[in-house]
Amino acid sequence: SVSRRSVGPTSFVRLFRLSPGVAAGVVASSATPHRRRRRAVRVLRARRSLRAMEDFLLTGAATVTAKTIVAPIERVKLVLQSQRELVRTGALTQPVAGAWRCATSLVRSEGGVSALWRSNGVNCVRHFPTKALHFALHGQLKAVPALAGDRRRDTYATVVAKHVLRGGLAGGGTLCVVYSLDYARTRLACDVVSAAAARDSRRGHQFAGAVDVYRRTWAADGVAGFYRGFTLALVFNFAYRGLYFGLYDSAAALLLPNDANAAVRFLAAYVTTVSASVAVYPVDT
Repeated sequence: SVSRRSVGPTSFVRLFRLSPGVAAGVVASSATPHRRRRRAVRVLRARRSLRAMEDFLLTGAATVTAKTIVAPIERVKLVLQSQRELVRTGALTQPVAGAWRCATSLVRSEGGVSALWRSNGVNCVRHFPTKALHFALHGQLKAVPALAGDRRRDTYATVVAKHVLRGGLAGGGTLCVVYSLDYARTRLACDVVSAAAARDSRRGHQFAGAVDVYRRTWAADGVAGFYRGFTLALVFNFAYRGLYFGLYDSAAALLLPNDANAAVRFLAAYVTTVSASVAVYPVDT
């Protein structure tokens, strides 16, 4: 007799003189339904993991491209927001009136157009852990019944409030982990060349790069130095991410049909992003 464990294509070939292909088919068809279900579940999980990784990488590539394109605007914005402090420390001789004059001043004093992309590298690096952590936390919070937002049981205002709270908690939790990268990016962007050192931009910069920011901050203040301004950044991130994900999730659940095409969803995401940015901009400033 042949035990159940020993039954395989080779056994069928030997016992019944079947061809290897037919024997493999017999064994596959003899698998129990439970084993087939387990095999199907493993295949589905592998496909979902691959799809999630593909989405993450594609989203990351698109975001890095977009951030690189708008990097000059980001740096000019940060310099304009902090110009009063830069004047006080002597990095600027006087406040700059307008974005165009700020951009031309940076190009002229720091040796070329590439100055507008200073801090873009660490800003792009910051994106990947930020997105990975944020979507992971957001997905976990969706499973919490108190934050789920049931349209059949809750009012419209309650659903929106739960979505905003869920997005804010995910954004705040993410910031606790990646804030040091945001700190390094801000220090590099606001590190302008003083008027006295305009002829030699390399010696004029306070920091040589992101690694230099980490090294000097650690030597001066330790771990606490990487969390300067964290409280205000936490308030901003909680408000922005809460509004962004809250408004979009609410629009997707209450207003957008299930078969809405990509253009409609993109428009909804764009309107949500602009609305959230305008609402919390005073905190960012």
